[in-house]
Amino acid sequence: MIRRLRHRDDFLALRRDGRTVRRGPLEVRFRPFDGDERRSHGDEPRVAYAISRTVGGAVVRNRIRRRLRVLMTDLSDRVDGPMGGDFLIRVLPAAASCDHAALGRHLAAAIGEFCSEEIR
Repeated sequence: MIRRLRHRDDFLALRRDGRTVRRGPLEVRFRPFDGDERRSHGDEPRVAYAISRTVGGAVVRNRIRRRLRVLMTDLSDRVDGPMGGDFLIRVLPAAASCDHAALGRHLAAAIGEFCSEEIR
């Protein structure tokens, strides 16, 4: 199960301690859970999506967000190991012209940079 990243303190910690990777039209920032967070949250990731109006109208932005949610769920099932941490997925305007498969490839490449385990 993937939870949403919601609290300001979590976003600040992600900004302060996170690592960023850009693959195609996606910029992914990741911060692994520390010991206390791992005990309280487990190995399930928390995710937030940043999709500005430059990407497109509300319909386009919501379509991309829905696709990314499905892709993150699929990736979390395919990773052989924990993905415990906070993710911020920033979507750039070029994503509006990407299909589902292309977004999936870009997201898998970015997440693969952070996961020590193989993505099946």
